[in-house]
Amino acid sequence: MKQLMLTCIVVLGFNAALQAQLALPYYQDFETDTTGWYSDTSSGDAFEWDSVNFSGCSGTMGLGSGINSAGTSTVLYSPWFDFSNAIDPVLCITHAFNTTQNQDGVRIEYTHDELVWDILGTTTQGINWYTSPALTTSNLPAWSGISAGCINSAISLSMLSGFYIIKFRFIPTMNDTTGEYFLDDFRICESPCACTTIAGTVELPAKGITVYPNPATTSFTIDSPSAGNSSYFIYNATSQLVASGKVNSILTVPTGHLSPGIYLLKIITNTTCVNEKLIIQTH
Repeated sequence: MKQLMLTCIVVLGFNAALQAQLALPYYQDFETDTTGWYSDTSSGDAFEWDSVNFSGCSGTMGLGSGINSAGTSTVLYSPWFDFSNAIDPVLCITHAFNTTQNQDGVRIEYTHDELVWDILGTTTQGINWYTSPALTTSNLPAWSGISAGCINSAISLSMLSGFYIIKFRFIPTMNDTTGEYFLDDFRICESPCACTTIAGTVELPAKGITVYPNPATTSFTIDSPSAGNSSYFIYNATSQLVASGKVNSILTVPTGHLSPGIYLLKIITNTTCVNEKLIIQTH
């Protein structure tokens, strides 16, 4: 079992935070490292960089806490991020949890100064954002209960646009003897609709939109019933926008300039956002 790089609290001075913030977009699947992430644990199980006790969602590694341990008091901190140029940022995570419904769970908070922390979102916001509006043990919202394997959750961060430094933290409440939480992918991207990890794409109702062929070589076709009201966006594995355009009923999109690999294709209409894994094969 690999321990998370830092398991003691790290207090960053304001100047240090200004020097250490990360530019957006950001994507971390924890497969090769946990750079910038650390945990502060006073009792119970710390967050661990693990491939044994937790099953990976998009790979084999991730960060997990609460392995059959009651009374866990631990917090997982993210790096600092620079939102000063963000226009419509979205946070997407892939995670799994196995806790006692409405008693144990995990929430996310954010700060711009490490003095005041605000809870990120409610059960009525985002996609798959929290499953309990208030735990009986904390009276705060959380992902609680048992997830159906790994799930994707996403929420708008538009209220953070313009902030120079922002940090997030995951706070588990584990009072039962069998609670656990596993974080696999953490992504912040610019998107007109909810972004997801490429490995675990969430597809919203397609409403007749089709994409073919997929896998593609030199091109693929988007067939959309919303003529003149659709747009497409293609993101690579590091959340960079590599192609976009309008869809007028049927559109053939060239892919000869794209390297072979897995991409995220978004198609947006007035009423629908479709996220689909797009595979580009060798030309």
